[in-house]
Amino acid sequence: MEKDGIALNATGWSAGFVKGEWIVNDITLTVPKGKLVAILGPNGAGKTTLLKSIALQTKYHTGDLTIDSTDIGGLSVAERSKYVAYVASGAGRCDMTVLSYVLTGRTAYRSLFALNETDENKALALKAIESTNITALRHRKMSTLSDGQMQLAVAARALAQSPRLLLLDEPTSNLDLKNQQELLSILHRMTRQTNMSVIMILHDINLAAVWADMCAVIRDGRIVSFGETETVLAEETLEKAFGIPFHSFYDEYHHKKIFIS
Repeated sequence: MEKDGIALNATGWSAGFVKGEWIVNDITLTVPKGKLVAILGPNGAGKTTLLKSIALQTKYHTGDLTIDSTDIGGLSVAERSKYVAYVASGAGRCDMTVLSYVLTGRTAYRSLFALNETDENKALALKAIESTNITALRHRKMSTLSDGQMQLAVAARALAQSPRLLLLDEPTSNLDLKNQQELLSILHRMTRQTNMSVIMILHDINLAAVWADMCAVIRDGRIVSFGETETVLAEETLEKAFGIPFHSFYDEYHHKKIFIS
């Protein structure tokens, strides 16, 4: 991938038309390559609708949207998957082995006439498994994994897909503190190593404060603030979005500002 440029550019983007109104309304987002971006906001703010619509998985959407300078709307589903991967909350529960599941991320790169998996696809799948620290689980069935192991396997599949942009809906939900930190550390490292950008929905503001390069805070389907994390995460911004007071203090360990409500 190029070392410079824009991963996502959305202008005047609206999505999720319900009862004559857009759930996500007139949003503008520009995400550089190689960035980890957190979407924050109260329940019902439109976070999931926004994420799904970027992957063109909503029925209704309008506006201008490009990924890696490409209008993906005119691409086939297979070609589109080379640009963007969307992982829904709770994805991954099945009876496939971890390796077989991760290999499904390479579907767009397979020949229609190939009877066996290519060595390249196998190598990329194994590399993704290794990078998420689940090599020992590669022959386990997905249905036997813990929630934390499952999320790491789902992340491995998305990495094997090699998209320009990875969209994750609540990737830390149901994870203990150790697995939350491990998963976000892996995603943070992968953005640096591959120049892929990751946009993820988080409910924990302090996880975003520690790990995200950029944050988008939304309320009622509109962006309250978007930009560098240190600038966006401020008491007044969070109070405007969530409707409750926030206080902050400086965390000497992470060298970040941390919030309590």
